[in-house]
Amino acid sequence: MKKNIIFLLLNFMLVCSVLSAQASTNDYLAQGLQAYKDGNWNSAILLLKNAVSLPESSTPEVLYVLVMSEMFNGNYDDVLKDGQTFCNLYPDSEYKVYIDYQMGRALHYKGKYTESISLLQKFCAENEGNELFPSALFWMAESFYASYYFDEAKGLYERVVTDFPNSAKYVEALYRLDLIIQREKEEKLLYLLKVTGEEYISSKENYDRQIKQYNTEESIGLRNQLRIANENLKKSQSELELVKTEKVSLEEKYAELEKSYNELQVAIEQANIEKEARNAQYLKDIEALKRKAQIIQDALDIELQNNQENEENQSTQDDISEGDVDEIN
Repeated sequence: MKKNIIFLLLNFMLVCSVLSAQASTNDYLAQGLQAYKDGNWNSAILLLKNAVSLPESSTPEVLYVLVMSEMFNGNYDDVLKDGQTFCNLYPDSEYKVYIDYQMGRALHYKGKYTESISLLQKFCAENEGNELFPSALFWMAESFYASYYFDEAKGLYERVVTDFPNSAKYVEALYRLDLIIQREKEEKLLYLLKVTGEEYISSKENYDRQIKQYNTEESIGLRNQLRIANENLKKSQSELELVKTEKVSLEEKYAELEKSYNELQVAIEQANIEKEARNAQYLKDIEALKRKAQIIQDALDIELQNNQENEENQSTQDDISEGDVDEIN
């Protein structure tokens, strides 16, 4: 899966390079693509908006790069607007499937979880073999999770973890599953705490009632009942303290998981930055190789031309020599 994503990114960067070469007469497009490569999203958005407004540079590729720039910059309203424009203008484009995916993510970030789920469900139904399929499942699960539909979210997270262990969303899905499992345990403990508390109140009321009876009736049988009730009360108090202790332990573990998740997010962002840097260096190396190849080709052409000239000069000298011999004869 990672190889497919890397291959897609390389193809996309190649398209950007071709577009940059063709845009020698269009400063908006050339500068916009360069800003995109540099990760300068604000400049890329401004320049590419101007580029798509020009007929000679209004293409599916340029509009797709504009939508991606808006997504990276967090301009989710613009992603939805320009994404819909793309779908209307280029319904058969190879990039439409990626536009649909980004629009689904944008809806999630805007808190429109129902609409996001609907769009991503359609994406998954039509693109099960696409490399973004597990990521689409993850974002559907995120929308269910944010809407408190934990059972539906759990099923989708489990599918990402089970069926797509090499997915970029594997670790995040696994973390969400841990949170849901911990939440289920907390609900059970809270229910036990509620039941135990009700038993405690009932025992205390019974205890108070027996105290009153004891004060009015000096009965051995009532004394024994009072002793049993007192023992039950202590037992209930012990169980209540145990539940409270377990609840505190769970809260501490939840805080540790939250901290680990935040650290993981930072590591993922750093990895993405390093990956983009490697891609940029790769493009620079390719350009350097092209320049070296051109230099070598030019040198070979010059050497070939010199050889041809030498051969022509040699042939001329031979003809002159033969002429001199004929004159002598």
